[in-house]
Amino acid sequence: MKNTKLVHFTLFCLSIAMASCSSYAQKPAPEGYHFKFKVNGVKDTVAYLTNYFGEKLYYKDTAQVDKNGFFEFKDTNNLKGGKYAVVLPGPKYFEIVVNEYAIDMETDTADFIAKMKVNKSKENKVYYDYVNYLNEMKAKATPIREEIQALEEGDKKREELIEQLKEIDKTVKDRQKEIVEEQSDLLIAKIIKMSFDVVIPEAPKNEDGSIDSTFGYFYFKNHYFDNIDLKDERLVNDPIFHTKLKYYFEKMILQIPDSINKATDNLLAQIPDNSDMYKYVANWVINTYNKSKIMGMDAVFVHLARNYYLNGKAFWATEEDKEKIKEAADKIEPILLGKKAPYLSLADTNGKFYKLYDINAPYTVLYFWDSGCGHCKKETPKLKDLYNEKLKKEGIVVYAVGTELENEDWKKYIKENQLPFINVSDSPDMNSSPEKYLDRTTVESLNFRFKYDIFSTPKVFLLDKDKKIIAKGLGVEQLGEVIEQELERAKRAK
Repeated sequence: MKNTKLVHFTLFCLSIAMASCSSYAQKPAPEGYHFKFKVNGVKDTVAYLTNYFGEKLYYKDTAQVDKNGFFEFKDTNNLKGGKYAVVLPGPKYFEIVVNEYAIDMETDTADFIAKMKVNKSKENKVYYDYVNYLNEMKAKATPIREEIQALEEGDKKREELIEQLKEIDKTVKDRQKEIVEEQSDLLIAKIIKMSFDVVIPEAPKNEDGSIDSTFGYFYFKNHYFDNIDLKDERLVNDPIFHTKLKYYFEKMILQIPDSINKATDNLLAQIPDNSDMYKYVANWVINTYNKSKIMGMDAVFVHLARNYYLNGKAFWATEEDKEKIKEAADKIEPILLGKKAPYLSLADTNGKFYKLYDINAPYTVLYFWDSGCGHCKKETPKLKDLYNEKLKKEGIVVYAVGTELENEDWKKYIKENQLPFINVSDSPDMNSSPEKYLDRTTVESLNFRFKYDIFSTPKVFLLDKDKKIIAKGLGVEQLGEVIEQELERAKRAK
């Protein structure tokens, strides 16, 4: 089988018949779908109908393949329009566009695309004619590209070959535009148009004759989705939409929470809020940045949670889903970058209480750790060295919080390793009888594990002089680098 992954555009079969295009004298189109296929090279097996949602395929229906390679998918329930794939053992598959009630196609496992015969389905006839045309153009372009790579820069023949490639590219683009214009009633036209890049006009000149060098970037960014019908939710059922969405957020948007949140709000405002496209974009953004390794991206999760998932806009979210999201947002929000660190007043090994807010230092390292934690045993000595070699002379304080419920081992570790920090923790008695200590601490302080979302140790926060969080989730080596950058920035600001 040839690799059908080379195909970037596919046809959709709309499960709802186009009754509005029929005259009143005609029979109304049936509900559901009836897809017939005959594939030479397979027999006596099972075929699967799968649908794309973004970049991934999901099983939708199954059919038994007979001894002649014939099978059919049939149901009275409508299918959502979009790109689908017929999956056969191997696994081998070919793609179809769902935008009609009935489809009748036949092909061969030797080459699904080249051997494809569309007996019924205008969408898929246009689509496979187009794909075969692209393959013909690729066959012409490939040897030219190979010859270009073998020639030196400045070679006259090389320049001629480059012009030939440009002509092929122009021919393909003209064919694409022709389909989009002449087949505007078909979904395939929208899919092809979705792949078009934005054409950037010539930058206007300023009064002094100069040209704004950023014009192209901002024009491309502001018009990025012009070729995508954001009101047509069927387009989300094609991997092209996923690719476009991913590129936009990763390449066009500055990777800071405020920029990402603004871009998300602007995009979702253009999409019907009851559509699959709205659901896909919101889910993709919240999941992508929730898993991001870039510090501070949890602010994107909180923004999406508060503004979409917890205010009724996430129509797909169950009550259980929303409760979990709320719990996560409630934990994360107080410790976002830029927030003032939650209040702490805890006792050292001798029972003396130290308040985090009373520390007078240009920076404070807030270090949560456990003396029995293997990773802490590696990071804590590094922090001690960093403190002795760099932090102490800069007036930077380490406020180290032991997270063990029983703290005898914590006290022993501090003494044996002579940790030069403000070493504080709670105690079993504080946890069992907090009312006895409320003249020196608060319930909030004694709930520091929840307030600071301590699900693993060590956990590091870097605070400025006002105890605002400026960095978090760092290893000790990263902490040293960040502090160095902060000190340099502070010097330049003077």
